[in-house]
Amino acid sequence: MICLAAIPFAYGLPAALQRGIAAAIAASVLIGARAPRLKLRDDYPGDEYGVLQATALAGVYAAVNIEIGPARYAVAGWLYWFSYVLTWIVPLAALRLGIRDRDRLLIDVSLALTIVSLVTNKEYLGWARNTWDPIVFGVFVIAAAVLVRRWLDSGPGGERHGFTARILEKDRDLLALAGVASTVLQPGAAPGARATHTEPAPAQFGGGRSGGGGGGDRF
Repeated sequence: MICLAAIPFAYGLPAALQRGIAAAIAASVLIGARAPRLKLRDDYPGDEYGVLQATALAGVYAAVNIEIGPARYAVAGWLYWFSYVLTWIVPLAALRLGIRDRDRLLIDVSLALTIVSLVTNKEYLGWARNTWDPIVFGVFVIAAAVLVRRWLDSGPGGERHGFTARILEKDRDLLALAGVASTVLQPGAAPGARATHTEPAPAQFGGGRSGGGGGGDRF
């Protein structure tokens, strides 16, 4: 799917046509994988169809969001604003389908793409970036998480339509992995900072004499 979607970019086609063909290829894979995914659910090979469906969704989004990637293709006029609208419609529509079908992977990918839409929103609208943008974004995400958790906990039995706020085991594994990564990638101490741990000096042998051949303690 990735190789097929990359073919249009190997030719001198207009930028809008390149992205349109790539999006159509990824969308056809998504549609083809969705039917067996709904039929088989998490039974093999339904789980693999779920991965293919989520990957194809990410491919569609990457094709329609012109602000993604180091090489941004020039798209102007109504196509530009149409792609901007699609960057919101695609993840939100997929999120709705994921919640309706209780498809965890589709929900996760849709939420990730929604976050990307938030990040690229200023580029689309031509607004200046500020140093405090990440702070505002972090506060927004935290507030959204707290509101969703409270909404779920306030339902009958602490759930709503089968969804609860409890963290699954695989989420704990991801959090543990993130903790390990943050420890490994921790920046080094600043120059001149006092060391918090000193390695002991290597032991020196001395204070005696070794017999034989006139060898001393330095031999």
